Amino acid sequence: MSADDIEDVYELSPLQQGILFHTLYDGDADVYLNQRTFLVDGYLDVDVLLQAWVQTAQAHTILRTSFHWEGLDKPLQKVHRDVPPQISRHDWSDLEDQEARFDRLIAEDLAAGFDPAVPPLQRLHLIQFGEARFGVIWTHHLLLLDGWSVPIFMSDVMRRYASLVFGTPPPEPAPPYRDYIAWLQQQDRKSAKDFWTGSLSGRVEATPLAPLLPADPQRSAGTLDERVVHLPADVENRLRARAARHRVTVNSALHAAWALVLQRYSGSTDVTFGVTSAGRPPELPRVDRMMGLLTNT
Repeated sequence: MSADDIEDVYELSPLQQGILFHTLYDGDADVYLNQRTFLVDGYLDVDVLLQAWVQTAQAHTILRTSFHWEGLDKPLQKVHRDVPPQISRHDWSDLEDQEARFDRLIAEDLAAGFDPAVPPLQRLHLIQFGEARFGVIWTHHLLLLDGWSVPIFMSDVMRRYASLVFGTPPPEPAPPYRDYIAWLQQQDRKSAKDFWTGSLSGRVEATPLAPLLPADPQRSAGTLDERVVHLPADVENRLRARAARHRVTVNSALHAAWALVLQRYSGSTDVTFGVTSAGRPPELPRVDRMMGLLTNT
């Protein structure tokens, strides 16, 4: 990859640095891979959709980014001028075991992982099950995108698809991720550290679930196991009503429940635990449209 291919170079955000460290430390057990699957019923112009996908990937600098650390004082991210997305098309129209094949491809694609130094750090599989039924598998590394960015990406793809088909206006250019890195570098880190040190009153370690999960500093993160629990509708409605009555979000109510669990199992009345937030500073122009990893912990 030549120097002419490099459009920009800048540092990583603190969270990107942490994720890159764990990605390299944990090796194949990379818990920072995000994968989404979709089923589409109805007419779909596959060629136009893929064209819109390529245009969207080219429009956002973070989707043309790779990460480098060897021989450097600090890791850097490089934005490449042209990074064709990894797109694979599959026609399974005449196959009978479509569901099993789809599940197998989902697992295989996730297991393939990414080398952070080799762009692109996202892949797309588009599967045709029949004349008007399609499957989509989209896998990307968390180094690129946070949860807020995903609907921005999908919205941009759909708006470009509509623009190509119907001539409607395409999405406006979004601010580059570099603007967020520049904003971070302007912050007074010492003042921030002093504030949080005082707020936490010296308690800077998370409350362990000692009876359940003994700490082992030599153990890597390992594989991620996801469990989904569906709340009964009446429980969900009561939870939302209670949160609204106290003028907090449902997320805050769940944090309170988690704090009570930690208190009960640790035996401490003072508990500390980490949470994630959107991390999008309002002083950055059009930050709601920026794609990248802006999440904070």
